[in-house]
Amino acid sequence: MTLSVIIVSYNERPWLAHVLSLLEHEFPMRPEVIVVDNASSDKSDELVRQSFPWVKLKQLEQNIMYGPGNNCGLDLATGELVMILNPDVDWKRGELQGLVEDFSKTPATDLAAPQLRYSDGRIQASAHRRFPNLSTVFVEYCLPLQQLFLRVGYHPHLLSLRDHTRVCPMAHATGVCLLVRRTVIDSVGKFDPEFSMYLEETDWQYRMAAAGFTRWLIGSRAIVHFGSAQKTFGQASAHYLWGLRRYADKHWPVWARGLLKPVLWLAAIISLASLAVAWPLSVFSRRARGRVSHYLRQYGRLIVQLLHYPRLKPAP
Repeated sequence: MTLSVIIVSYNERPWLAHVLSLLEHEFPMRPEVIVVDNASSDKSDELVRQSFPWVKLKQLEQNIMYGPGNNCGLDLATGELVMILNPDVDWKRGELQGLVEDFSKTPATDLAAPQLRYSDGRIQASAHRRFPNLSTVFVEYCLPLQQLFLRVGYHPHLLSLRDHTRVCPMAHATGVCLLVRRTVIDSVGKFDPEFSMYLEETDWQYRMAAAGFTRWLIGSRAIVHFGSAQKTFGQASAHYLWGLRRYADKHWPVWARGLLKPVLWLAAIISLASLAVAWPLSVFSRRARGRVSHYLRQYGRLIVQLLHYPRLKPAP
């Protein structure tokens, strides 16, 4: 089956050069590669034109962010299979080819994602057992409960790390690398442009699930994702909170939407209280003190955002 690879990039010239170099030699027949440049200021467009003339370049006049950027790529894609791929990734040669081959051998698979790893080799929990609801949101924001679930090896929202090494069904995956049939996109549509930076791929996969399409984690294939190691509690950002509200407005019943903000406040207050208790004990360990200080800053950010809970889509 023919393959189109869509990469949305914003000021990520070094990563973009690396991933295009990998794609140039990854497949027996070079796929259609489309780079959507979100008005980068680092001359990413010159890099593509000069060093990778075989790549289709869509240069935008302003940063329209992840979802709309991918929509521009989808408008240009001609492949029977479409891969949504972040630029800040790496893989051993043959892993993406193997992902496509495994996917093509299973007609019942409509969307697939590989296993993700951090640069130090640890598995990144990126595949989910269910779609977001009030309970998963509470666990995600309630630090002591989240840590407890991690210690017992079970998370109500995430698949286990062992499952991440297997081939198994999932609800949805992080949008670092998603492989999907063009017929599925034609059926459910493209990304919702009203999201900004978070949960647009979750909404996309929810719509696929509602239409009866299957989503699988192919954990036997792995790629390294660097960007996630650099993020610090993205859930505290206005973009994440906007995405969460947009997702709830679209897919939750009215009563659940009304409880979203109180649940976020409750989780934040419990987390800050637990951190206040942990702070005096953390003075005996530099590592513990660093972790507690980090989370105090992040939950402080969250409280500020909740005081101005996003009613309008945040700017890029």
